[in-house]
Amino acid sequence: MSKTEVYSWRVDPALKRELEAAARAEKTSVSAVLDRACRSWLDQSAKAKAGESDTARRRRVLQEIINSARALDAGGATTTSASNANVRKAFDGKLKIDRKRRIRPAG
Repeated sequence: MSKTEVYSWRVDPALKRELEAAARAEKTSVSAVLDRACRSWLDQSAKAKAGESDTARRRRVLQEIINSARALDAGGATTTSASNANVRKAFDGKLKIDRKRRIRPAG
């Protein structure tokens, strides 16, 4: 598989040393160690999501909707009179938070 994309992030110096040591021990590159670690995490995450029952998923989605409605209410708008702009703003804020959580490494 040809690699064409670059991804860069800062790591703690101790973590960098551990990654380099692991790569040396396996006689491979740090990139290969990171590829395996990321693939493993993504696979585990996908399995966890797939294992979520339909009922659990519905409850989770309903709770997210309720939490968003509460955020609107706390912001001065009532859930019954909130404008579409307020609803969009609340959901956009939640989506930004969710995206940040997804890209943060586990651990």
